[in-house]
Amino acid sequence: MELMIEKLEKKWGKLIACENGYFNCRLPFISDDAKLNILFKPINLSEYESVFLTVFHVEIPKWLIEFYIHYNGCRLFSDSLSIFGIQLFQTKDILPFDIRVENNHIIGKLSKKLKVHDFPYVFFGSLGGEFLFAFQPLSTIIYVFKSGEVEPIAHFASFDLFWSHYFEGLIDEYDEMGKKIHVNKLYKDFPSISNITTDNF
Repeated sequence: MELMIEKLEKKWGKLIACENGYFNCRLPFISDDAKLNILFKPINLSEYESVFLTVFHVEIPKWLIEFYIHYNGCRLFSDSLSIFGIQLFQTKDILPFDIRVENNHIIGKLSKKLKVHDFPYVFFGSLGGEFLFAFQPLSTIIYVFKSGEVEPIAHFASFDLFWSHYFEGLIDEYDEMGKKIHVNKLYKDFPSISNITTDNF
């Protein structure tokens, strides 16, 4: 996590504390409130333990605990790379995507294609909402799904390999002003959409 912070701050400046976490690189070409990178302040691990056991009926993987020790999720590169957290309270400040809500939405889309109880994955993050990251209990493998599909399209042997692949790929995709370099021409007139990376790589 320290290397991630170092790289984010080297390119876009010091992370600034806000109500729920830390951010850098404002995006005035999108809106006055838009920010490129947001990392959310950690919460008590017991909150995660309760959610994972009562909602997903699994224990939190050690690699995800290591992330949650530092951050209650993140929304990086204009929501291109997200790790879901837990929303504990309402606030005017931006919040992490809630892992309970996101899994409910994702499984809801899949409900016509499978028996939900036979689906052995928990989703913990996404790439622009178009590709989803999941794990299976007692496994270190990270699976990549296209939204709406029931079979993974790729996998990584560990969280570190997964994170390195997407983080390093995305940090080079955004310039010093926080603008996406390779913009989808269909959305060039809609900066809030065109600044999000939704293509897997």
